[in-house]
Amino acid sequence: MVRGKIPLPMFGSSTKPVTGKRARIDLELATGHYRLRNLVAKVLAGFSIFAHGDEVSKLRKVWTNGN
Repeated sequence: MVRGKIPLPMFGSSTKPVTGKRARIDLELATGHYRLRNLVAKVLAGFSIFAHGDEVSKLRKVWTNGN
């Protein structure tokens, strides 16, 4: 839970490799339309954040300006 809400990933995957240890990854594809609050919530939830190369500069502005 982050700020009383349960963030949901765009994609989640759970695997059980040959080693027998269960592994889980939650992925989020971020765009320049994200607001800082939403992006921070996804990071705090432990999601792996990915962005297309064209969106990275927009996300950087969101992160540094706090929009």
